Amino acid sequence: MKICMLLDNPITNDPRVKAESSALAAAGNDVTVIGTRVADKSEYEEWEGVKFERIKVKPNKFQKLLNIIKSSPSFIKGKNKFLLTYKINMLKRQDKLYIKRVADRKFDVFHSNDVFLLKAAGVCAERCGAKLVYDSHEFFTMEYFTKKKKVSYVSEKYYEELLRRQAEYIKKADLVITTSDCFAKELQKYASLDKTPLTLYNTAKLRERIKLNVLREKYLHTSEERPIVLYQGGIGLGRGLSQFIKIAKGNPGIDFVIIGPVSNAELYQELKNESENSENIYFLKSVPYEELWQITASADFGYSNLEPINISYEIAVGNKFFEYLSAGLPIITGNSKGSCELRNKIAEHFDDIENPMFLLPKDESQMQKSVGDFIAECDIHKLSDNAYEIAKKYFNQSIELKKVVDAYNGLIYNE
Repeated sequence: MKICMLLDNPITNDPRVKAESSALAAAGNDVTVIGTRVADKSEYEEWEGVKFERIKVKPNKFQKLLNIIKSSPSFIKGKNKFLLTYKINMLKRQDKLYIKRVADRKFDVFHSNDVFLLKAAGVCAERCGAKLVYDSHEFFTMEYFTKKKKVSYVSEKYYEELLRRQAEYIKKADLVITTSDCFAKELQKYASLDKTPLTLYNTAKLRERIKLNVLREKYLHTSEERPIVLYQGGIGLGRGLSQFIKIAKGNPGIDFVIIGPVSNAELYQELKNESENSENIYFLKSVPYEELWQITASADFGYSNLEPINISYEIAVGNKFFEYLSAGLPIITGNSKGSCELRNKIAEHFDDIENPMFLLPKDESQMQKSVGDFIAECDIHKLSDNAYEIAKKYFNQSIELKKVVDAYNGLIYNE
C-alpha cells in the first residue's frame, strides 16, 4: 500500500516517526514522510526505504514585521489581534502547502503525527478516498498546552483552534494510535471514541548486551565502587530534576549524572546552583545519539520521573524507560500512572523475576534515604540482567512495531 505520513518537524530527529515509517517500508509498503524544510536538510532524501520530503512552511515576508509586533508593548492597539490572525493563518497556510504537495498523488493511507497536521491529513484522505490514521504522541488538552499556567489570549485562542481540529477529525480517523494504555483510555473517553486507540510504546531498538565504562573514564574519573545514577533527557519542567538533585545531595557515596538539551535555562541554572557544593553531581552537555548510548550503557541506574504538571505527564510512559531497559539499567521512578502502568506490565509478563523498576515514595522527605537504601541493598547485576531480559523478550522496537504493521494491514486487507 502507499502511505503518506505528515508531521511538522524536519523528520530527521523524530525517532518514533522514523521507526514506524521504516517498519512499514520493510513490510513492503511504499512510504513517504512529509515534514518541514530547514536550512541544513535537503528537500528530498531516502532513508531505510522511506522517502523523506520537506516543505518550506514559514514565509520570509512578514517575519520582520512579526518580530517588531512581538516585541512591542502589550498595550499597543491591535497587537493581539494581529498575532492571533498570523498564527491561525500560518496553520491554514501549512495545511494548504501539505495538501498541495500531495494533490495529484494517490495514497491509500494518510497518517498525521500529532494534532498540528491532522486537518491536512483528514482533508487529503477525504479527497483520495483513503484511510486516515491519527498518531497522537501526546494527550492534547488545554491543560497540556498551558501546563497549568496562565497563557495569553492569543495563545489560548490558538490552542482552542488546534483542539477544535482534533475534535473534528479524530472521529473520522480509521485508526488512532497513542503511546500508552493510560493515554489510550483517556483519549477514548475525552473524544468519545467507539474504539480504544492502539498503544504503541516508544520502545528502544534492542542492541547486543554490553557494559561500558565511558562515563567514569571520560567524564567522572571516580572509583568503580561508586554506583552511577543517570538522568538522560530534556532539562525542563516536570522531569523530577529538583528531586534528583535532592536525592543526590543526600547520597554522597553515589554519583549522579544529568545529560540532555536545555529547554528551560532558568531551571538549569537553579539546578546548577543547588548542586554547587556537591562533588557527586555532574552536568554533561548533549551528545550525538551513538555517544549517548555509550554513556547510558556506562551507568548503573536510570532515573525518569515525570511530574503531574498536566494530565499528559501524569499518564505518560516515558521513552527513557525503554532506553534504560535495553541498556540493562534498573529504573528509579515516581508513582505516576504511566510509571505504574509499565511496572505492572513487567510484573504481569515476568512474574518470576525481581522487578527492576523502583518506585520512589510519595513523601519527598523519604526519597533520599529510600534511594540510598535501595542501591545499597539490591543486587545490581541481577537487576541489570532482569532489565535487559525484559527489553529482549517484550519491550523492544522490533516487537512493538509489529503492532503498527498489523494494524495497517487490518485497515486495508480486512475490510
